[in-house]
Amino acid sequence: MKRIANNLHFKIISLVLSLILWLYVTGELERGLLWKTKEVTFDDIPIRVMGLPAKEFNVDIKPDKANVVLYSYKRNAGNINRDDILLFVNLDNLLPATYELSIENIIPKDFDINKIEPARIIVTIFDKSASPFGSNTLIKKEEKQELLEPTP
Repeated sequence: MKRIANNLHFKIISLVLSLILWLYVTGELERGLLWKTKEVTFDDIPIRVMGLPAKEFNVDIKPDKANVVLYSYKRNAGNINRDDILLFVNLDNLLPATYELSIENIIPKDFDINKIEPARIIVTIFDKSASPFGSNTLIKKEEKQELLEPTP
């Protein structure tokens, strides 16, 4: 009994610190076990096309919109709107064909993606002469840099 009671306060502190470390390593603290988090859902965010091949091509993406579920601390939840979310597919170095690609994203740093639905989309690249489709969701490489640069 004396062995258990010996340095009891150090043992209790060690137990609490190891529990906190375990929660942090498993990611529970970041997900909101101890802090209130809130999910924010945005429907029908347009998916844009970035980095077309050097030649002139048209692109057909299906579906062309996605639903996004973000999460953050409750105090940040009101600080985001649908214009802050950029969903895109990167078509660098791709040739005319049909691809199944993952949706990439740019979101504010205080938020994390919980889910993008659908996670993958079908992208078809056509020669301009081969298809009547036009892409109104084109992002040029120069515009990508502007999107990534912080606004003053």
